[in-house]
Amino acid sequence: MSATEELTITKKVAPQQKTFQEQWKFISDVKLTVDGAFTYKQTRCDKFKTGRDRYIIDFYGEDARLIQSHYAMKLVSKTSGNDYMVCHVDCNDIVEAIVID
Repeated sequence: MSATEELTITKKVAPQQKTFQEQWKFISDVKLTVDGAFTYKQTRCDKFKTGRDRYIIDFYGEDARLIQSHYAMKLVSKTSGNDYMVCHVDCNDIVEAIVID
């Protein structure tokens, strides 16, 4: 290769995955993104593959209608040692919107 030739190397890059902080937010932050969410209820359902408890957060409208469900988990703060909940930003496929009697 001569000094005037240029070598171009291309590298395949995998699609960018979301970071933990982008995928998991505080419940109050997720609630702001759910249209019409007035309140929420948390229920423990099963465990993640890692053994950590998995929760379901149901967001309800003012009329007590279920709007969306999201998975959540409890974490422990490294600084204070207190528990706090984080909620997955994507809606679950586990529940469709239904009217609560």
